[in-house]
Parts: sequence; structure tokens; C-alpha cells
Amino acid sequence: MTNNTENTENTENTENTEAVRADNRRFICTVDNRTFEGKRAIVNARNSAKSLNSYGEGKRLDVVGAYTVPAVRSQTGQPCTNVYLFTADGNTYFSQSEGVNRSILDIVDMFPDMNAENGGIPVVVNSTALGGGKSIKSLQIL
Repeated sequence: MTNNTENTENTENTENTEAVRADNRRFICTVDNRTFEGKRAIVNARNSAKSLNSYGEGKRLDVVGAYTVPAVRSQTGQPCTNVYLFTADGNTYFSQSEGVNRSILDIVDMFPDMNAENGGIPVVVNSTALGGGKSIKSLQIL
């Protein structure tokens, strides 16, 4: 697997004045997107990944790859990141959680090969309650 990272810029058009706003989010792809298999995995993930939220908390996932892309939340129109997690059992999970995004960025920084020799990175999803009925999710390495 390869590790590709990139930063993006968003362009906005405001009353005939074009302004460029830096987008400091970082996007990753640990899947080898130069091969048919890698490209197929990414396309299939984008079209049919399972919800990480419905997978539940505290259950082990062995993450063997990750792919993140810029997105927009349909409810609010706010920018976010779509996170796709590829697991050793062949499943792919999707999340727009900024906490999950931060976690996978940290994991890829520390384990750029996704611990491939040992079957991936074993993680569980954690959720921490915040004020106002909100929560933040994260990935904890086992």
C-alpha cells in the first residue's frame, strides 16, 4: 500500500470578487491507487461503505487502509471530511466524524504501512459525550 497525502484549497466567488481560502485539512490514501485493485477498492468504498456509526462502539476493527476526501455535510452545508476505513475482513466503513478523521491521521502518521505485516491496526471506536447532547468519536488502538 502507498501513502499519499495532499492539502487542498477551496475557491469561493463572493460578489464578483474571487477569493482563495486556504483549507488546512489533510487528506490521505494508503490504498495503492495506481493499481486496478486499489482503484476498485476506493470506488467501491465511496459507493457502498458501511456506516461506522452502525458498527457500534467497543468492537474491534483491524484497519488495513484508509482514504479521506473533502466533503460537505448535507444537513448544514459545512465542509467536512469523508473517512473510509478498509478492514482486514474485507469490509469498508465510512464516517464524517472529525474525531475519527483526526484519529486516522494520527495512526497513519505513526504507522504509515498500517502494520501490514501483522494484519493491520487493531482499533475500537470510542465516543465521548460533550455538552449540548453532542459527542466526539475517536479510534483507540488496542
